[in-house]
Amino acid sequence: MLASIGVSGRAFADEALTIETGSPDALCPELSSTRAAVSRRLGELIVPGGSSGFRARYTIAHAPVGSPRDFVRLELYGPEGKLQLSRDLPLEGESCGTMAEVIALVLDRHFRALLAHDESEEEEEVAALPPAAATAPSFPPQPEAVAPSPAREPSPAAMPSPDVASSAGPSSSTAGSDQLTVGAFELGMWSPDRPALGVRGVLELWPDWYVGTALHIEVRSRAETLRGGGEASSRDASWRLNFGWGPSLGPVRTYIGPGVCLGIASGSGDGLPQQDSGLRALWATGLDAGALWVTEDGWSVGVAAALDISVLSGRFYIDGREVLAPEPVRGWLGISMGHSL
Repeated sequence: MLASIGVSGRAFADEALTIETGSPDALCPELSSTRAAVSRRLGELIVPGGSSGFRARYTIAHAPVGSPRDFVRLELYGPEGKLQLSRDLPLEGESCGTMAEVIALVLDRHFRALLAHDESEEEEEVAALPPAAATAPSFPPQPEAVAPSPAREPSPAAMPSPDVASSAGPSSSTAGSDQLTVGAFELGMWSPDRPALGVRGVLELWPDWYVGTALHIEVRSRAETLRGGGEASSRDASWRLNFGWGPSLGPVRTYIGPGVCLGIASGSGDGLPQQDSGLRALWATGLDAGALWVTEDGWSVGVAAALDISVLSGRFYIDGREVLAPEPVRGWLGISMGHSL
Protein backbone atom coordinates (compact mmCIF):
# COMPACT_ATOMS: atom_id res chain seq x y z
CA MET A 1 0.00 0.00 0.00
CA LEU A 2 1.39 3.39 -0.95
CA ALA A 3 1.26 6.05 1.77
CA SER A 4 2.67 9.51 2.26
CA ILE A 5 4.33 11.35 5.14
CA GLY A 6 1.95 11.84 8.08
CA VAL A 7 0.45 15.31 8.50
CA SER A 8 -0.57 15.23 12.15
CA GLY A 9 0.89 14.38 15.53
CA ARG A 10 -1.10 11.10 15.68
CA ALA A 11 -0.27 7.88 13.86
CA PHE A 12 -2.91 6.64 11.37
CA ALA A 13 -3.06 3.18 9.80
CA ASP A 14 -2.80 4.61 6.26
CA GLU A 15 0.34 6.64 6.92
CA ALA A 16 3.77 5.15 6.14
CA LEU A 17 5.68 7.64 8.31
CA THR A 18 4.37 10.03 10.95
CA ILE A 19 6.48 12.90 12.21
CA GLU A 20 5.73 14.31 15.65
CA THR A 21 7.51 16.36 18.31
CA GLY A 22 7.58 16.15 22.08
CA SER A 23 8.47 19.87 22.39
CA PRO A 24 6.03 21.71 20.07
CA ASP A 25 6.51 25.09 21.77
CA ALA A 26 10.28 25.04 21.31
CA LEU A 27 10.00 25.49 17.49
CA CYS A 28 13.44 23.97 17.00
CA PRO A 29 12.89 22.79 14.42
CA GLU A 30 9.33 23.78 13.57
CA LEU A 31 7.15 20.70 12.97
CA SER A 32 5.89 21.66 9.49
CA SER A 33 9.45 22.43 8.36
CA THR A 34 10.62 19.04 9.59
CA ARG A 35 7.80 17.21 7.79
CA ALA A 36 8.55 19.10 4.58
CA ALA A 37 12.28 18.30 4.81
CA VAL A 38 11.60 14.59 5.42
CA SER A 39 9.09 14.50 2.55
CA ARG A 40 11.57 16.11 0.15
CA ARG A 41 14.32 13.66 1.02
CA LEU A 42 12.41 10.39 1.47
CA GLY A 43 9.66 10.91 -1.10
CA GLU A 44 7.07 8.15 -0.48
CA LEU A 45 7.36 4.93 1.53
CA ILE A 46 5.54 1.59 1.22
CA VAL A 47 4.34 -0.49 4.14
CA PRO A 48 2.56 -3.88 3.83
CA GLY A 49 -1.22 -3.74 3.59
CA GLY A 50 -2.92 -3.64 6.98
CA SER A 51 0.30 -2.71 8.80
CA SER A 52 0.78 0.39 10.86
CA GLY A 53 3.35 2.89 9.67
CA PHE A 54 6.59 4.18 11.16
CA ARG A 55 6.56 6.94 13.77
CA ALA A 56 9.40 9.45 14.19
CA ARG A 57 9.48 11.67 17.27
CA TYR A 58 11.98 14.41 18.13
CA THR A 59 12.33 16.36 21.38
CA ILE A 60 14.69 19.09 22.56
CA ALA A 61 16.80 17.94 25.54
CA HIS A 62 19.26 19.65 27.84
CA ALA A 63 22.24 18.12 29.69
CA PRO A 64 23.21 19.70 33.06
CA VAL A 65 26.91 18.86 32.51
CA GLY A 66 29.14 17.96 29.59
CA SER A 67 28.87 19.20 26.04
CA PRO A 68 26.79 19.92 24.13
CA ARG A 69 24.33 21.18 26.72
CA ASP A 70 21.49 21.39 24.14
CA PHE A 71 20.59 18.64 21.68
CA VAL A 72 17.62 17.16 19.82
CA ARG A 73 16.75 13.54 20.61
CA LEU A 74 15.35 11.71 17.57
CA GLU A 75 13.56 8.36 17.96
CA LEU A 76 12.03 6.13 15.26
CA TYR A 77 9.48 3.42 16.10
CA GLY A 78 8.65 0.58 13.70
CA PRO A 79 5.19 -0.66 12.69
CA GLU A 80 5.17 -2.97 15.74
CA GLY A 81 5.89 -0.03 18.05
CA LYS A 82 9.47 -1.16 18.72
CA LEU A 83 12.23 1.46 18.95
CA GLN A 84 14.44 1.10 15.86
CA LEU A 85 16.55 4.26 16.02
CA SER A 86 17.66 6.73 18.70
CA ARG A 87 20.03 9.61 18.01
CA ASP A 88 21.06 12.70 19.99
CA LEU A 89 21.79 15.49 17.50
CA PRO A 90 23.93 18.37 18.85
CA LEU A 91 22.19 21.75 18.78
CA GLU A 92 24.84 24.47 18.77
CA GLY A 93 25.14 27.96 17.34
CA GLU A 94 22.81 28.52 14.39
CA SER A 95 22.11 24.81 13.78
CA CYS A 96 18.45 25.16 14.83
CA GLY A 97 17.60 26.42 11.32
CA THR A 98 19.12 23.33 9.69
CA MET A 99 18.05 20.72 12.27
CA ALA A 100 15.05 19.74 10.10
CA GLU A 101 17.45 18.79 7.28
CA VAL A 102 19.62 16.85 9.75
CA ILE A 103 16.60 14.86 10.98
CA ALA A 104 15.61 14.11 7.37
CA LEU A 105 19.18 12.99 6.60
CA VAL A 106 19.32 10.62 9.59
CA LEU A 107 15.95 9.05 8.71
CA ASP A 108 16.97 8.72 5.04
CA ARG A 109 20.16 6.89 5.98
CA HIS A 110 18.23 4.57 8.29
CA PHE A 111 15.68 3.56 5.62
CA ARG A 112 18.41 3.12 3.02
CA ALA A 113 20.25 0.82 5.43
CA LEU A 114 17.04 -1.21 5.95
CA LEU A 115 16.61 -1.51 2.16
CA ALA A 116 20.21 -2.67 1.70
CA HIS A 117 19.79 -5.22 4.51
CA ASP A 118 16.59 -6.66 2.97
CA GLU A 119 18.18 -6.95 -0.49
CA SER A 120 21.20 -8.73 1.00
CA GLU A 121 18.97 -11.30 2.74
CA GLU A 122 16.99 -11.85 -0.47
CA GLU A 123 20.18 -12.49 -2.46
CA GLU A 124 21.32 -15.05 0.12
CA GLU A 125 17.97 -16.89 -0.07
CA VAL A 126 18.06 -16.95 -3.88
CA ALA A 127 21.63 -18.27 -3.86
CA ALA A 128 20.57 -21.14 -1.60
CA LEU A 129 17.75 -22.31 -3.97
CA PRO A 130 18.25 -24.84 -6.81
CA PRO A 131 19.05 -23.19 -10.18
CA ALA A 132 15.54 -23.86 -11.59
CA ALA A 133 13.80 -22.43 -8.55
CA ALA A 134 16.14 -19.44 -8.45
CA THR A 135 15.24 -18.40 -12.01
CA ALA A 136 11.50 -19.20 -11.87
CA PRO A 137 9.21 -16.14 -11.63
CA SER A 138 7.02 -15.82 -8.57
CA PHE A 139 3.22 -15.52 -8.82
CA PRO A 140 1.45 -13.32 -8.15
CA PRO A 141 4.06 -10.62 -8.92
CA GLN A 142 5.19 -8.75 -5.83
CA PRO A 143 5.25 -4.94 -5.85
CA GLU A 144 8.66 -3.43 -6.11
CA ALA A 145 9.92 -1.47 -3.13
CA VAL A 146 10.00 2.21 -3.85
CA ALA A 147 13.37 3.60 -2.79
CA PRO A 148 13.38 7.02 -1.17
CA SER A 149 13.67 9.69 -3.85
CA PRO A 150 16.97 11.58 -3.92
CA ALA A 151 16.99 15.17 -2.84
CA ARG A 152 19.46 18.00 -2.94
CA GLU A 153 22.10 17.64 -0.22
CA PRO A 154 22.28 20.59 2.16
CA SER A 155 25.54 22.48 1.79
CA PRO A 156 28.26 21.60 4.35
CA ALA A 157 28.27 25.19 5.60
CA ALA A 158 24.53 25.12 6.31
CA MET A 159 24.39 22.00 8.45
CA PRO A 160 26.53 19.91 10.83
CA SER A 161 28.59 17.00 9.57
CA PRO A 162 26.46 13.84 9.01
CA ASP A 163 28.93 11.84 11.10
CA VAL A 164 28.32 14.17 14.01
CA ALA A 165 24.56 14.24 13.46
CA SER A 166 24.29 10.43 13.49
CA SER A 167 26.41 9.88 16.59
CA ALA A 168 24.93 7.84 19.43
CA GLY A 169 25.16 10.65 21.97
CA PRO A 170 26.19 14.25 22.56
CA SER A 171 29.68 15.18 21.48
CA SER A 172 32.38 14.71 24.10
CA SER A 173 34.28 17.84 23.13
CA THR A 174 34.08 20.81 25.46
CA ALA A 175 32.28 23.66 23.78
CA GLY A 176 33.92 27.02 24.17
CA SER A 177 30.56 28.71 24.73
CA ASP A 178 29.81 26.59 27.83
CA GLN A 179 30.65 28.69 30.89
CA LEU A 180 32.83 26.80 33.31
CA THR A 181 32.79 26.99 37.12
CA VAL A 182 35.14 24.68 39.03
CA GLY A 183 35.79 24.27 42.74
CA ALA A 184 38.84 22.22 43.75
CA PHE A 185 41.14 21.22 46.60
CA GLU A 186 44.79 22.09 45.97
CA LEU A 187 48.18 20.97 47.22
CA GLY A 188 50.94 23.45 46.49
CA MET A 189 54.21 24.93 47.70
CA TRP A 190 56.27 28.10 47.69
CA SER A 191 59.35 25.91 48.02
CA PRO A 192 59.88 22.12 48.44
CA ASP A 193 60.14 22.46 52.24
CA ARG A 194 57.03 24.67 52.56
CA PRO A 195 53.96 22.69 51.40
CA ALA A 196 50.51 24.24 51.69
CA LEU A 197 46.92 23.04 51.46
CA GLY A 198 43.96 25.02 50.22
CA VAL A 199 41.05 25.48 47.85
CA ARG A 200 40.81 27.05 44.41
CA GLY A 201 37.91 28.27 42.27
CA VAL A 202 37.89 29.09 38.56
CA LEU A 203 35.05 30.89 36.76
CA GLU A 204 34.79 31.45 33.00
CA LEU A 205 33.43 34.98 32.53
CA TRP A 206 33.39 34.83 28.72
CA PRO A 207 34.69 32.22 26.28
CA ASP A 208 38.41 31.74 27.03
CA TRP A 209 38.41 34.49 29.72
CA TYR A 210 38.74 33.38 33.34
CA VAL A 211 38.87 34.71 36.89
CA GLY A 212 40.27 32.60 39.70
CA THR A 213 40.71 32.77 43.46
CA ALA A 214 42.58 30.58 45.93
CA LEU A 215 43.15 30.30 49.68
CA HIS A 216 46.13 28.40 51.16
CA ILE A 217 47.62 27.68 54.59
CA GLU A 218 51.16 26.39 55.00
CA VAL A 219 51.49 22.93 56.52
CA ARG A 220 54.99 23.57 57.91
CA SER A 221 56.41 26.67 59.55
CA ARG A 222 59.32 28.66 58.17
CA ALA A 223 62.12 28.81 60.79
CA GLU A 224 65.31 30.81 61.35
CA THR A 225 67.97 30.13 64.00
CA LEU A 226 69.06 33.20 65.95
CA ARG A 227 72.70 34.06 66.69
CA GLY A 228 72.27 34.29 70.43
CA GLY A 229 70.30 31.09 70.59
CA GLY A 230 66.67 30.38 70.12
CA GLU A 231 64.58 30.23 66.99
CA ALA A 232 62.07 32.42 65.20
CA SER A 233 59.34 30.79 63.12
CA SER A 234 56.30 31.84 61.13
CA ARG A 235 53.45 30.20 59.24
CA ASP A 236 51.75 31.92 56.30
CA ALA A 237 48.18 31.99 55.03
CA SER A 238 47.55 33.59 51.65
CA TRP A 239 44.65 34.61 49.44
CA ARG A 240 45.08 35.37 45.76
CA LEU A 241 42.96 36.67 42.90
CA ASN A 242 43.91 36.33 39.25
CA PHE A 243 42.54 37.04 35.79
CA GLY A 244 43.58 35.20 32.65
CA TRP A 245 42.99 34.37 29.03
CA GLY A 246 43.87 31.23 27.13
CA PRO A 247 42.72 28.88 24.36
CA SER A 248 40.86 25.62 24.96
CA LEU A 249 42.77 22.56 23.75
CA GLY A 250 39.98 19.98 23.55
CA PRO A 251 38.90 19.24 27.15
CA VAL A 252 41.86 21.21 28.55
CA ARG A 253 41.36 24.89 29.41
CA THR A 254 44.49 27.07 29.66
CA TYR A 255 44.96 30.59 30.98
CA ILE A 256 47.66 33.16 31.77
CA GLY A 257 47.31 36.65 33.22
CA PRO A 258 47.99 39.03 36.12
CA GLY A 259 47.34 38.19 39.76
CA VAL A 260 47.54 39.73 43.24
CA CYS A 261 48.25 38.01 46.54
CA LEU A 262 47.53 39.00 50.15
CA GLY A 263 49.39 37.01 52.80
CA ILE A 264 49.25 37.01 56.59
CA ALA A 265 52.11 35.47 58.61
CA SER A 266 52.00 34.52 62.28
CA GLY A 267 55.49 34.71 63.83
CA SER A 268 56.83 33.60 67.20
CA GLY A 269 60.16 33.25 69.00
CA ASP A 270 61.22 30.09 70.84
CA GLY A 271 64.06 29.64 73.32
CA LEU A 272 64.25 33.37 74.08
CA PRO A 273 64.34 35.06 77.50
CA GLN A 274 60.99 36.61 76.67
CA GLN A 275 58.50 34.79 74.50
CA ASP A 276 56.80 36.95 71.88
CA SER A 277 54.59 36.59 68.86
CA GLY A 278 53.03 38.80 66.21
CA LEU A 279 51.40 39.13 62.81
CA ARG A 280 52.46 40.78 59.58
CA ALA A 281 50.78 41.29 56.19
CA LEU A 282 52.25 40.94 52.73
CA TRP A 283 51.01 42.38 49.44
CA ALA A 284 52.41 40.98 46.20
CA THR A 285 51.58 41.10 42.50
CA GLY A 286 52.69 38.90 39.67
CA LEU A 287 51.74 36.53 36.88
CA ASP A 288 49.47 33.46 37.09
CA ALA A 289 49.20 30.59 34.61
CA GLY A 290 47.41 27.28 34.65
CA ALA A 291 45.77 24.41 32.82
CA LEU A 292 42.51 22.68 33.73
CA TRP A 293 41.36 19.33 32.34
CA VAL A 294 37.59 18.75 32.71
CA THR A 295 36.06 15.32 32.03
CA GLU A 296 32.58 14.65 30.61
CA ASP A 297 31.35 13.87 34.13
CA GLY A 298 32.51 17.28 35.37
CA TRP A 299 35.60 16.15 37.34
CA SER A 300 38.67 18.34 36.93
CA VAL A 301 42.43 18.09 37.40
CA GLY A 302 44.42 21.32 37.31
CA VAL A 303 47.94 22.69 37.49
CA ALA A 304 48.57 26.28 38.63
CA ALA A 305 51.76 28.33 38.74
CA ALA A 306 52.50 31.88 39.88
CA LEU A 307 55.44 34.25 40.17
CA ASP A 308 54.97 37.06 42.72
CA ILE A 309 56.94 40.23 43.42
CA SER A 310 56.57 41.71 46.90
CA VAL A 311 55.01 45.18 46.89
CA LEU A 312 54.46 45.91 50.57
CA SER A 313 55.31 43.83 53.62
CA GLY A 314 55.39 44.00 57.40
CA ARG A 315 58.53 43.08 59.37
CA PHE A 316 59.48 40.84 62.31
CA TYR A 317 62.14 42.10 64.72
CA ILE A 318 63.83 40.43 67.69
CA ASP A 319 66.18 42.56 69.80
CA GLY A 320 66.22 45.21 67.08
CA ARG A 321 67.25 42.75 64.37
CA GLU A 322 64.96 41.73 61.51
CA VAL A 323 64.21 38.01 61.23
CA LEU A 324 62.33 35.95 58.65
CA ALA A 325 62.69 38.68 56.05
CA PRO A 326 60.07 38.30 53.26
CA GLU A 327 61.32 37.12 49.88
CA PRO A 328 61.22 39.89 47.27
CA VAL A 329 60.35 37.32 44.57
CA ARG A 330 58.77 33.93 45.09
CA GLY A 331 57.10 31.27 42.95
CA TRP A 332 54.14 28.99 43.47
CA LEU A 333 53.25 25.58 42.04
CA GLY A 334 50.03 23.74 42.82
CA ILE A 335 48.06 20.66 41.75
CA SER A 336 44.29 20.61 42.22
CA MET A 337 41.41 18.15 41.92
CA GLY A 338 37.75 19.12 41.98
CA HIS A 339 34.40 19.15 40.22
CA SER A 340 32.48 21.61 38.06
CA LEU A 341 29.64 23.36 39.86
